[in-house]
Amino acid sequence: VVSNYVGFVTDKINSLPADDPAKKVFEKFYVEHGRSRAKLIAQQETKNAYQNGELDLGNNVERWLQKNKPQSSIVKIWQTTSDEPCRFCKKMNGAEAGIRSSFIPGGLIESDDVTLFLDANYSDGTIPDAHANCQCVFKFKLVSK
Repeated sequence: VVSNYVGFVTDKINSLPADDPAKKVFEKFYVEHGRSRAKLIAQQETKNAYQNGELDLGNNVERWLQKNKPQSSIVKIWQTTSDEPCRFCKKMNGAEAGIRSSFIPGGLIESDDVTLFLDANYSDGTIPDAHANCQCVFKFKLVSK
């Protein structure tokens, strides 16, 4: 994945005209940061794929519970996995949300004097991914109504 990404970006940069000022900026950036950026994207997308699969499983379990055990349901719990989570993830640690609900229904996380606005193009808040390289996950909890 990493080498494919670096190759893709290199091809795109090489397709720019030689006198294009953007070409020099992109070349400098990707020479210095291309592999680390590709690695970050690969890690994030792997985590997102896994978490979305878990979310799909949770939806299936919730439907089964509604049909067979209507007095029970499941909720998601935000869980940090980093030894040093950022202040936003630290604040969200332990937050609960319904299986189909957003952890961040208002689209923002406030921590001390700083507010993190959730970019709707990046995430709808249904899985813990408050920012790039977020290492948070969710776990399920069975609850009785």
